[in-house]
Amino acid sequence: MQRFVPLFQGRRLRCADVLVLCRPELDALSGGAAPQQGWLAYTYDFARRLLYPERDTPEPFGPGAVFFLSVLQVLFAAENEVLPPDPAWTFRLLTEAELSGSACAVSYVQMLRCWKREYVYELMRLGLEATPYRTLEHIAGVHHVAMTAGRALHRAGIPVDLALVSGSAAGHDIGKFGCRPGERVPYLHYYYTDLWFRRRRLTDIGHVAANHSVWDLEPDYLSVESLLLIYADFRVKQSVGPDGREITRISSLSEAFDVILSKLDAVDDAKRQRYMRVYARLRDFEQFMADKEVKYESDTRRALNRIKEAARADLYEESLAAEIEAIEAGIRDDKATNLQTYKREIMETLNGAVILRYSYAEGVTEHTLTEDREVHRAVALLDDGKEYARILHEQDTVRK
Repeated sequence: MQRFVPLFQGRRLRCADVLVLCRPELDALSGGAAPQQGWLAYTYDFARRLLYPERDTPEPFGPGAVFFLSVLQVLFAAENEVLPPDPAWTFRLLTEAELSGSACAVSYVQMLRCWKREYVYELMRLGLEATPYRTLEHIAGVHHVAMTAGRALHRAGIPVDLALVSGSAAGHDIGKFGCRPGERVPYLHYYYTDLWFRRRRLTDIGHVAANHSVWDLEPDYLSVESLLLIYADFRVKQSVGPDGREITRISSLSEAFDVILSKLDAVDDAKRQRYMRVYARLRDFEQFMADKEVKYESDTRRALNRIKEAARADLYEESLAAEIEAIEAGIRDDKATNLQTYKREIMETLNGAVILRYSYAEGVTEHTLTEDREVHRAVALLDDGKEYARILHEQDTVRK
């Protein structure tokens, strides 16, 4: 695998670059031949058929496709180890602590096994290059919003099954890969999503995943997990930029209202009134989360507040010195480690507050940095090598 090391240049990998380095093995597995549509497009279609098998479909290049998908799986795992999380590309899945006690824990673990065995993530990454669609960015964005709100609700004491939220958000649009040419994806992907989950006997997660249309808000009672998915799907929308490429972003509810309304078919006064009622339910749900101090950027804001509190606490009074020294005596700590940790945590925090935007050539997303001047100054200081070195080596002044 050493040949792939040069591909890791601080940005997300491109499947096309990996393909170039896989040519010798692909030629050996296919006898020197290649798919008519090219290996990238063929492997994408092959992975799609793993999710939704088609009858009597010959796979003369199947061994090569499996090899390519396996290499991508290993490389993407390594990519996640060296790059910070990106809500447009990655999934922050549940920890063991979050999974414990969930009624859907068994199904959630089984779903993740299916994802790995069927190369679902690799399929979505290939789709970014083999098709004009940005399905991964939408699915990952929905998962990010749903889990950000879901985790915050859980911390606020609201009963919510995080495994059900994570599984349904990650799988809510998997049915788009099952739609055949000529089929109306906006209508039929719900059916194919349900089909994928039912075939794998994951109906508890699949029921929520497949019923995420705005019209699914019309019943009198919906679980909080369903509301979280529909709310997230409502807010993560895609538009077409000046260059013809799709841009995925997290919209406000009011912005998303106009986008979705423009996409509805045969809108008359009656249908508009129906839409207004379901939109009102989402607005009420958002207000409920706000009342519970559940905000979209709650993780970021909470982290920044902790940084500020730590800075203020550093100016402690002499009466507290003995107590603090006793605590510090049991901690392996030094100034260099503190500053390095501080820098890393700031950048991870800022990486978590994003508006998703397609920028594949650069491998980055657009950040919505807060207007907090203290944070901007801290980031600038930590990026200044000379200032950073000065802080590391200067002597502490006596605190009074």
